Amino acid sequence: MEGRAKKMGLTVWRNCDMKQKPHSIPTKRVIWQAPGKTGWKRVTYENKFPVVQTLNSVEIESNFKHISKGTKVMLGNFPMTPKDDVIGNMGMVVCRYLALNQYHQTIYHFHFRAAINFDSAGSKEAQILSKLNMNRSHNAMRVMRYGQYLNLQYILTQELSSDLGFIVQNTTLDLFSSVHLIQQTFYCISDLHKIGYTHLDIRPSSFSLLRNNKAVVVLNSFFNSETRQNISRNIRTTKHNGLQPLYVQQARHARNKSEREPLPKNVINTYMSRRQHFRLARGPADDYESWFYICARFITLLSSDLGFIVQNTKLDLYSAVHLIQQTFYCISDLHKIGYTHLDIRPSSFSLLRNNKAVVVLNNFFNSETRQNISRNIRTTKHNGLQPLYVQQSRHARNKSEREPLSKNVINTYLSRRQHFRLARGPADDYESWFYICARFITLETFEWHDEEDHIVAATMKYNYLATCTFPDPDTNERMAKILQYCLSATNTNANVVAFYLERVIQNWKENIPPKEFYSWQDTDSVNTKHEAWMERNKTWYAPRKPRCAEY
Repeated sequence: MEGRAKKMGLTVWRNCDMKQKPHSIPTKRVIWQAPGKTGWKRVTYENKFPVVQTLNSVEIESNFKHISKGTKVMLGNFPMTPKDDVIGNMGMVVCRYLALNQYHQTIYHFHFRAAINFDSAGSKEAQILSKLNMNRSHNAMRVMRYGQYLNLQYILTQELSSDLGFIVQNTTLDLFSSVHLIQQTFYCISDLHKIGYTHLDIRPSSFSLLRNNKAVVVLNSFFNSETRQNISRNIRTTKHNGLQPLYVQQARHARNKSEREPLPKNVINTYMSRRQHFRLARGPADDYESWFYICARFITLLSSDLGFIVQNTKLDLYSAVHLIQQTFYCISDLHKIGYTHLDIRPSSFSLLRNNKAVVVLNNFFNSETRQNISRNIRTTKHNGLQPLYVQQSRHARNKSEREPLSKNVINTYLSRRQHFRLARGPADDYESWFYICARFITLETFEWHDEEDHIVAATMKYNYLATCTFPDPDTNERMAKILQYCLSATNTNANVVAFYLERVIQNWKENIPPKEFYSWQDTDSVNTKHEAWMERNKTWYAPRKPRCAEY
């Protein structure tokens, strides 16, 4: 014991002076840290170029040029020359393909997609089109060749004509043509759903006419198409659908929220379904909703709205009175079924394309029933009703907790009460309609056209209604009667006011010498073929009789 004490450097040997062995060994917590710039090459490369998990796509710039315009490339044993640059991850260009020699050239459409993994069965487009053709679909492109070139998967299809996006913007469609396009586009979508795929990017530019038969419509792209199984699993996303990619799903499990990768930008498409705006696409329902918007675009045979006609057409008296009569019919018929429009302006009316003498209402965004108006249930930008949450906030104990009203946007044709959010029904519609009638007669803008203050604009309208006159004595007398009836309208006597207004306007129009054409019409707008068709089919298609009141 004495020798042990010497080794330990103890002068006095006692138990209290000896170093006791610790009961437990403390462990130091090791925190893993990612290697910095001094790490090995692999980690440095991944930090500089992060790997993004995708499905059958390549993370390259969208303006990357694969093939230049006019460059001859070999697709197998035969050359192909594109007429435009092959740029981006996916797309379609027109090309010239030499099948045998220079005397056997064919124009095809070259569909391409950049890819990492190549399937021996071809690209997704090739597989979809092959299944459609196996089902003997009449609305499917024919695949002439498919394969791989560099990092591109491609297919060559028969030549296509204009897409429907160009036709809708630059062609006047009659009713028969519109219904035919609706039928053809439906065939395309239903055939695609039959083989288990969903398109997820339905728009007019997604359809094209065949060059050799322009009565047949086919789908020209399948870039965003997915099977229903993949959609149910939420496997991937594209710019136009609402599915979440695989790497985003895996990022949900990341402990640190800052490590989660953001979703790519959801580009807005006019014909997207409502769920696609929130990345919630679920399959055929979204395709059919987008298709319905296209059908509405085809079948809405509306010509220019009256706002365009007022600004760009010099109206004679007969045309102006005709527009006054037609707009009155629209408003009075709406009041008869118990609704108030609350947004009467020239741009709210349109002419039918197949009959430019008929005016119709083209929107009902702010329309409300009289019961809802009396209860002050809701509001929009252009009417003066109070929303439900504002009524509930009246009971808030602290006034500072009440939510403010939305901005009351000024419209040139607002009624005076609408400037103060006090709209009450048909009276406001008739007052706004009188301003439109005055605009038709005078063809001049109002002094409050550019006014941005509600009080000033309402004051100007009070002065205008009290002093407005028109140069022609007969016109001045009839407009004064119309104003008197408009200002006397209420919720209870709206139909009575409409009864007298209809007779005043009809008597006015009958006393004006009629003309063969209205100011916005020309000789070419009268379709003799349409009249001949109506005459042949009058036994089953009976047009409505012209409206005429007895007085």
